[in-house]
Amino acid sequence: MFLILSIFPWQRVKIFLLIFLLSIYSFSCQSQVSLEGQWKIVDLTIIDRHGKNWDKELEELDSMLSENYLSFTDDKKVEVISSSGNKNPLIYLHNTTWESLNTDNNWVIGFKADKNTKHYEEIFEIAYWSKGKVFLLRHDFVVQIQKIKNFDNGNTLILKHQPYHSVKLNEYSTNELEIYRFEDLDILPLPERCLNIEKKNYQECFSAVIRSYILRNIDYSLVKGKVEISLEFSIDKKGRTKNVIVNSNSSNINKLIKNALENHPLFKPGIKNDVEVETIYSSSFNLISQ
Repeated sequence: MFLILSIFPWQRVKIFLLIFLLSIYSFSCQSQVSLEGQWKIVDLTIIDRHGKNWDKELEELDSMLSENYLSFTDDKKVEVISSSGNKNPLIYLHNTTWESLNTDNNWVIGFKADKNTKHYEEIFEIAYWSKGKVFLLRHDFVVQIQKIKNFDNGNTLILKHQPYHSVKLNEYSTNELEIYRFEDLDILPLPERCLNIEKKNYQECFSAVIRSYILRNIDYSLVKGKVEISLEFSIDKKGRTKNVIVNSNSSNINKLIKNALENHPLFKPGIKNDVEVETIYSSSFNLISQ
């Protein structure tokens, strides 16, 4: 410090500027995580929609997660190392080929038995939170993995969970028409992903999109034991979500789901008698972990 103070003022400015730029560079490097490398499986959360008793599976969970590793190599191969044999929840991915299916934000990873085939054996979504938390999401379970080794030339970046873009509702009037349930509509409200499919598949597509959106906005390290979640929200005539209600025994998870749904991208509104109307939707599921 004495040395810095004893030199000329303009030199001190240059030194402080250099230190500042180096700290920004260091932070940016730490905030980027590449998929290539070796990962340790640290936790598993079961997604249950049918009220099944998972006590037996939970008893085996510790042994399932003990000394289990997952590697994504530079040449797009997947290696699974397991001390628990076939109990490893991802053992079936061993020797598959992986590739990123979303060039915009790397949210989706596909796995093939052979790189020359077009068929994907499995597809996972990826959610990356702060403090190095990375989750692989499937329709029935979520695996938390922790990076323990980087491989050279790792350039498939996993982007961090992005903050929500608030939807302004100032122009919204509470004096709207009555609220309709899905079964009463002629056409369901639709997210953008469902606009070009057959009408008979609207509800299945809507439910899948909402489920996927909710699940990738949960920090699964907060799940302890069994968390029973019920939710309800409405979609207004302009396609915005409102009146979001989330109930569970975890206030932190309630807050995450509520914030996510309140800021969901706009829907195409539901239709009744050729008129855009407000719609109400409800769902429930359980998250189960140790």
